[in-house]
Amino acid sequence: MSKYGEPWTKEHDCLEEYDILDCIGVNFCVADGEDRASRIIQCVNAMEGVGSDELAYLGQLVRRARAELLANTHKGNFSLWNPTPELLVSEVSHHFSKWKDAAQVGDLDLAEEFLADLFNYTMKGMQQLRAAMAGEGSEMNITKCPNCNVCMAESERRRIECVKLRAQVESSQQSVNELSLHCQDLEFHNKLLREALGKLLNDIDGLIAESYGVSGLHLNGNDASWDELIDGGCYEGWLPLEHARQALEEVG
Repeated sequence: MSKYGEPWTKEHDCLEEYDILDCIGVNFCVADGEDRASRIIQCVNAMEGVGSDELAYLGQLVRRARAELLANTHKGNFSLWNPTPELLVSEVSHHFSKWKDAAQVGDLDLAEEFLADLFNYTMKGMQQLRAAMAGEGSEMNITKCPNCNVCMAESERRRIECVKLRAQVESSQQSVNELSLHCQDLEFHNKLLREALGKLLNDIDGLIAESYGVSGLHLNGNDASWDELIDGGCYEGWLPLEHARQALEEVG
């Protein structure tokens, strides 16, 4: 619990009186009317954790900020000033830079003046934000874009491009899936062919090991040895076994 028992709450006592209670229910005071009671607890709860010296300076800053508004009435009624968000940010940046320069050279009075201006601009931003949250767009100086139709057309064009691009991506993904299935099918049949070729080579090697060659190969009754028919023989084109083995090794 903080030193002053925040957060404070209010409790209706009788008639128009409200008890002001701390976080454990201790009665600090009695306020005349709900509005005053709400104001008290809002101020106290907002300053939770702020020291007494800091609180005194904040009060001084608020009074300086109000004084700055009164001193600049020649520029118009600040409460009626309706800047664009860009203009408000520009003013805040400008005054922050001025406050920084004044603080660096030790001109505390001038620094406090710019700090008070920053406070007023912050309050203006809060007012506009509340208005926007309440749906009062005119309070934030929201004007219709002069190129609104152009912006809408450009937005629609980009939306259509996104739809087309999404369709292309989905189509490409489908093609990738189909290609993947096709590759799997090719791999399966390739495996079958490799196994068949390997078995055929083994069978031929077994045949060569158990025989001398081919009789009547040239239809002349002569025998043709296996050495003549395989790689390196005079008729090597008949049984290119080494070529088949090399091809089998290359495809895994």
